[in-house]
Amino acid sequence: MSIEILGNTFSHNARKVTWALEEVGASYEHTAVDLMSGAQKKPDFLALNPNGRVPVLKDGDFVLYESNAILFYIADKHGKLLPGDAEGRAQVWQWLAWQAADLAATCLDPWMMKLYASMGQPFDEAAHAEKVAAAKPPLTVLNGHLEGRKHVVGDALTVADIAIAESIGLCDFAGIDLTPYPAVRAWFAPLSERAAFKKTRPPQG
Repeated sequence: MSIEILGNTFSHNARKVTWALEEVGASYEHTAVDLMSGAQKKPDFLALNPNGRVPVLKDGDFVLYESNAILFYIADKHGKLLPGDAEGRAQVWQWLAWQAADLAATCLDPWMMKLYASMGQPFDEAAHAEKVAAAKPPLTVLNGHLEGRKHVVGDALTVADIAIAESIGLCDFAGIDLTPYPAVRAWFAPLSERAAFKKTRPPQG
């Protein structure tokens, strides 16, 4: 039985998961959840994730939510996208936790403001500038870590790269200038050219 992902291609958290599945070559089914209509808040979805958010993974009778936990499960189950040693795996967990706690909202919040503005809602320039400024500390941390590195942990792609890259991928539309972070840009550029990354982007137009 293949894995089922309940997600939405416009959710960067859901894209983390499908990107990882593509990288490990897993068979999976993607079930689109209509976020605009509030499908994620309906009883049948809340029975799977009481937080009412995508993604959710179903693997037979096993159900898992929280995108970074799903990433680790996929990597662990398939024996890919994780270092083989305890120290390396712990570092991956460290950066997954950091992405969720320190980076994610600082990239997503200004992105959401721009998205709502594109849909005709009022746009507060000052509030947006504050949100953009909030991204500076975590981006500075990431840039320092990535200097001289091709990957967040070790010498190969891991789920830490995938999770963090999905946040960085929001920056352009969000209005966050990455020019002051050359190591981040140098790290992200080849990731954004990977076939699995391109395949899991939302449709254009």
